[in-house]
Amino acid sequence: MPFGEMTITLDDVACLLHLHVRGQFYTPVSVSQEQAAALAAELLGEEYDFALRETALQRGGYFSQQWLYESYMRNVNLYGRHDCAARAWMLMLVGCTILADKSYTRVDAKWLLLFSDLSAVHTFSWASIALVSLYDNLNDASMFSTRAFAGYATLLQCWIHEYFPTLGRRAQSDLNCDNPGFPRAMRWMYKQGKTKLPEYRPILDALTPDDVIWRPFETHRGSIPFDLITLYSGHLRGSTVVPYLPERY
Repeated sequence: MPFGEMTITLDDVACLLHLHVRGQFYTPVSVSQEQAAALAAELLGEEYDFALRETALQRGGYFSQQWLYESYMRNVNLYGRHDCAARAWMLMLVGCTILADKSYTRVDAKWLLLFSDLSAVHTFSWASIALVSLYDNLNDASMFSTRAFAGYATLLQCWIHEYFPTLGRRAQSDLNCDNPGFPRAMRWMYKQGKTKLPEYRPILDALTPDDVIWRPFETHRGSIPFDLITLYSGHLRGSTVVPYLPERY
């Protein structure tokens, strides 16, 4: 910003999405078509050859969101297959939100191992996973040659709405999202704007500290108390490893 640096923090992610900050870091290893099919056979209850046709169609270790939804539907009403249905649903969910790729239609199979032990899903730092993915994709998006943005755009958009009331089009949902149980992001609705990128540049350049709501989540602390661990300075692990330096904020 003209007056200094700002970034999305773990506290922002926790308040906006109600994801756990504390927990284990997880850095996945990419998988091949064959490995992805084997994971689908082991964890989603699919036939190996059937899953291999899907990964071959996706040209790599990926599943389409539609395929995962159909896998969920095949398993959800079968006795003894509820764990497979749960994994398919959760992988589809994170694949179209915090871990969305540029296609916005497929999911990287490497994330399926996060759900291998369903009893341990809550032990991961999901806020870190979301933030690392967003940081990594914002880094790519800052390159002139990049033509598309991956990652959870809703997280970025809602962060802008919270901190910059004069920037962009804001439409409120009329939900009281400071009641316990509602992620703060539900406060906002999508609203199509007409301002183009070149018109935003002088608006951004003219921002002053008075144009920023510096503590937007004070009324939300009944749901998400401030956690000192969000001031940790160092590196976060998720889809990659990124520096996390909130003291520069």
